[in-house]
Amino acid sequence: MLQSIKEIFASWLQSLRIFIPAHGKLFFLVTLKTIIETYGILIKKFWWLFLLCVGIDIVYKAYAFTPPIYQIIGIIWFLAWCLLGFVTFLTIRPSIRLKNYQYYGDHGTYYGYFVLFTMIARFSWPAIVLMLKPVFEWSLIGGIIIKFFALPFLVAPFSLIPTIYASPFLMVLIFFSLDVSLNFFAQLKIVYRSIKMVFYNYPFFIIIGMVSTASWLLMRYVLFSSLKYALLFSIDANIVYIVSNDLAKLILPIFFCFVSNFYIKQIHEQFKRYFDAK
Repeated sequence: MLQSIKEIFASWLQSLRIFIPAHGKLFFLVTLKTIIETYGILIKKFWWLFLLCVGIDIVYKAYAFTPPIYQIIGIIWFLAWCLLGFVTFLTIRPSIRLKNYQYYGDHGTYYGYFVLFTMIARFSWPAIVLMLKPVFEWSLIGGIIIKFFALPFLVAPFSLIPTIYASPFLMVLIFFSLDVSLNFFAQLKIVYRSIKMVFYNYPFFIIIGMVSTASWLLMRYVLFSSLKYALLFSIDANIVYIVSNDLAKLILPIFFCFVSNFYIKQIHEQFKRYFDAK
């Protein structure tokens, strides 16, 4: 047991070394290259998908409809944002193939699992937080400890789409999902592997989770304030807020790239830990 504890702490310290310039310089340079390439592809090939998602977002959130129509628009809204998230992760994921539309189409069968994981995350995490609420109220210290250790799994402001992907656990889960076969049991195993990767590299993931969420919230505030005064209230404030919220999401792929390269690094260095272990 003592050996296991030492191994965990050694892994935690190793995950933090990546933030030290002497050790993480190459990692940050590679990640910067990934970020530039990712935005280049997304802007060139999927600008229309982002605008479509923003348009659906405005219609869904700013206008009142009868329940049946509202539910249909809600489903379209959910699937559209999931599609944008899916192509974003596929763009970031390393591949020797040319990332043209055929590349994305050939991975289309993975979209079902992507939607499934997103749905589970969106609807289960608020329930988990609600169940833990009595602990938070009963014990301040206990609540702080639980929040601290749960943060990489539960970082998802208001469980919105696609800010829910700010959860480091969900990022890792998606990259694992794209790397294994479509077999249901193979996909089921990645949940354990994702938990294991987050656990063994907890300090790295908690920093990424906190910074990504804080960056999105700050960007949303800055954009809303800027647009509100620039437009001089000529547009409904609710629509300005929705657009600001969506534009702020454009910062998230930066953190997806960090997690992707860290995930690759861990798989290369600790392959047996995540794939050979029973």
